[in-house]
Amino acid sequence: MKLPILSARTILASSAIASGATPEQEKAFVESCQKAFETKDEKTLKSFLSTEGAPADIVEMFTMMTLNGAGGKSTKIEWVTPSKADAARSHEPQEMPDGKIYKMPFAPSKQLVIESQD
Repeated sequence: MKLPILSARTILASSAIASGATPEQEKAFVESCQKAFETKDEKTLKSFLSTEGAPADIVEMFTMMTLNGAGGKSTKIEWVTPSKADAARSHEPQEMPDGKIYKMPFAPSKQLVIESQD
């Protein structure tokens, strides 16, 4: 199952990390994400979310999405640059489950994609 735990469509701190990170820092970030995912370290997984200024219900929704599948064995984890289309789409206003329209406060520069075993 392909599970975009930290995807370009979510409000995450990963864009900020990616903007000036060295390859070594990116590798350490990916490894910490993988470890947190596999051990279901909720505190660490939640720490990757950028929640400043976000409504509480939206933070809760993205937190649930982030924790979905945690505790499983990841089979593949990648820190990738989103396609131009994905990056543009993620920066457009989007309707959330509460029916309101939200827009990410920043354009993603990288996204973390985790594939996990069922």
